[in-house]
Amino acid sequence: MVNFTHVPDFVVSVARSTGILLDPTYTGKAANGLLKELTNNPHRFRGRRILFLHTGILSFVILTILVMI
Repeated sequence: MVNFTHVPDFVVSVARSTGILLDPTYTGKAANGLLKELTNNPHRFRGRRILFLHTGILSFVILTILVMI
């Protein structure tokens, strides 16, 4: 089983360094997994282009705002 307890820290780090918002449930886990795979197995991707499709965060942002009100 994969441990995702570090994902919220990863999501905050990405937001601070790039301005890209990732939700911690789906997109954050996917981006974190891709980064780990790129780091651990760079030969797998050598000479290839990678497309990470950010599927959106609007619902997460709206939920967060509603919780804060």
